[in-house]
Amino acid sequence: WSIVKHREGGGLIDLFTGAVGPSAVPPGHLFSPSQVEAFGQCAYKWFGQAILRFGDPEEAEDDLAASIKGNLYHATLSRAVNAGRNAPDLRLAVLESLEQDFDATLAEMPGSLRLAGWPARRAELLAQLREAVKAADFLLEGATVHATEVSFRDVWRGLPMRGRIDRVDEIDNNLYVVDYKTSGSKPPGAQDANGMLKLDAQLPIYIEAGAPAIGEGLPVAGGYYYSLTKAEPLTRYGLGNRGKALDTGALEQLAVSVRTAVVTGDFAVAPDTM
Repeated sequence: WSIVKHREGGGLIDLFTGAVGPSAVPPGHLFSPSQVEAFGQCAYKWFGQAILRFGDPEEAEDDLAASIKGNLYHATLSRAVNAGRNAPDLRLAVLESLEQDFDATLAEMPGSLRLAGWPARRAELLAQLREAVKAADFLLEGATVHATEVSFRDVWRGLPMRGRIDRVDEIDNNLYVVDYKTSGSKPPGAQDANGMLKLDAQLPIYIEAGAPAIGEGLPVAGGYYYSLTKAEPLTRYGLGNRGKALDTGALEQLAVSVRTAVVTGDFAVAPDTM
C-alpha cells in the first residue's frame, strides 16, 4: 500500500517507479529504431517491452493480426521487387508476379491461415497490394531499387543499433529509404518537447544509420513511409520541396536520454500528454 501511495503521490523515482539500477540493461544491448521510439514514448514502457519482455495479452482474432499481415505484405513485396529488379518495367513485373509471390509467402509462414471466409479475404488483400503497387509513389519517377529487406548493424548517435530496411531506392546517385506501413497512419512517434507523440524516430534512424551502412558510398538524401493500405506516402524527408528536414536536434536529445538512462538505470514512468 505504501508503494502505491508513493507512486500515485508523485514521489521521487524509486525501484517501483523506474529506478531499477544500471545493471538492468545487459551490456552490448542492441537497440532498434522501434525500440528508440518506444523509449521516447515512455522509458518504463521500453524497459517493460525490451528488457522484461512483457507483451500485450493475447486476444482472439477475427482478422489477420497486424504483425502477420505486415509480414505477409513485406515478404510478398520483397519477393516480387527482387524478382523484377532487372525488368524494363519494374512496376509491371511486380504486378505480374504478385499473386504467385503472395501464395509462396503464405506457404512459408508458420501456422497456415484458417480464418473464416479466407478465399474472399485473400482476394481483398491481393487487391489492396495491387493498388499499392499501381500508385505513382510506390516507385518514384526515375527511381531504381538499390536493395530490399537489408539488415544492418551500426552505431546511431552513440547507441548500438540493428534494423532491417524494407527498400532503398536510388535516384540520380542519391539513396532514399522506403519504409512500408500496413496501417494508414505513420507511427505515433516519441514525445516532443510538449509531451506529444510527434517526434518521428524510426525513419530518421533508417536514413541516418541504416542506409549509409549499405549505401556503398552513395549519399542518403531522404525517404518516406509508404502506406500499403492507403497507397500513398505518409511522411517524406528530403525529396525536394515535397519533404521535410530531419529534426536533428530533437533526435540527439532523444539519443542522449536513452544513453543516460542505460547508464543510470532510471526508466521513469512518463506517459505522453495525449
